[in-house]
Parts: sequence; structure tokens; C-alpha cells
Amino acid sequence: MENYKELSRALEIDESDLDGEAIRYSSCFFRVSVGFREAGAAFNDASDELKRIESEIGDEANKKMVGRVTVAIRNDYVRGHKDYQQVRRDYQLAKASMAKWEALVEAWRQKSYQLRILADLWIHEYWSTETGSGTRRNRDAGSDRQERNTSRVRKQIRQASEAKDRR
Repeated sequence: MENYKELSRALEIDESDLDGEAIRYSSCFFRVSVGFREAGAAFNDASDELKRIESEIGDEANKKMVGRVTVAIRNDYVRGHKDYQQVRRDYQLAKASMAKWEALVEAWRQKSYQLRILADLWIHEYWSTETGSGTRRNRDAGSDRQERNTSRVRKQIRQASEAKDRR
């Protein structure tokens, strides 16, 4: 089974490396899904084992006890048996493990939405020079972009006025 703690730590998003996060997302989500499937299979196996041992111990109770055996007496005998208690503990552990992996899968699904939102914010220049955020490189890129846009607009205005003068 995959390392649950490693995949839990990988949930944290490094907003300065969104492209790397997006690239790693698919492989990590696959690993989380595999871990969840394995935990689910272990839970199913534990559930089957619990039913099997309960049936065996119940049959043993029916053979040992003379006369009419009520369901309550049979169930008390089964639940008090040490083998049943051990298998029940294993079942509870498998159930808890599956629940943890299921929560991790949901968290990774949520991460895809968070990555999408953060990417949209970057695309729409949320972290630009006006907000005072971002690295120096990002701020410089933002001011370069503004200068290019300004010069492009000036050029368009100049061309439009020259065209107007020619008419």
C-alpha cells in the first residue's frame, strides 16, 4: 500500500510552482486511488473473515449447547470468543484505514479545483505589481508587460492618426 503520510504531505500547494503541481497531480492522484482501492480490498477481506469466523463460532456454539439456543445467547457466545474479538479488531482497523484513504481521495479531488482556481488567478494577473505580491521576477515581468502594452497602444493611436491625416 502507498505511503499515506507522503501523499498527505503532497496535498500542500506550492503556488510558486503551479505548473509542477499540475504535472505531479495526475501521478499522485493515481497513487492515492490505488491506495484507496487496496484499503477497500483489505476492508472487504476483513469483513468476509469476520462473517466466516462468526459463522464458525456460531456453529460451534450450537453444537456445544444442549437444548434450544436463542440468537441472543449464540451472539453473546460469539462476541465473547477470543478469535472473534481479534478478527473484529482487524476489521475495525481495516475500516478505519479505508475511511482515511477515502478522505485522502476527496482531499486530492478538492486539490484539482484549488489548482484550477490558482491557475486562473495567475492567468488573470491577480499576483501582479498592483497587488504588491509575487517574486521580483514576476513584478518585473508585469512591468515589462505594461510597458509593451503601453507602447502597443501608443503605436495604434499613432497609426490611426496618420491614417486619418492621409484621408
